Amino acid sequence: MTNKTEKFIKIASLTVAVLSIAVHVVLFNYDSTYGRKYREINSEIERMETENLILSQKIASSSSIASIAQKAETLGFNSSPQVVSLAKPQPIADIGKTL
Repeated sequence: MTNKTEKFIKIASLTVAVLSIAVHVVLFNYDSTYGRKYREINSEIERMETENLILSQKIASSSSIASIAQKAETLGFNSSPQVVSLAKPQPIADIGKTL
């Protein structure tokens, strides 16, 4: 081999090595950045799932029959309703005419 060929091979291999290192650094940085974002997103998902579970339990508790009955009693609702009629009561003798 000639001196020029050896020099070209050395420069080419040095260039390939430097480019390989640069690509490795860029890919490692990209991977670590997206790995961090992935962990952040997963922790946010876990937090939201926990919050949804707590809210579901609160909804179930609020809509339970005992809770509704207690709220109704607090608001003044009565469990023994009074009968209210809008029609006038008729005398017993007049009932035969209505049948």
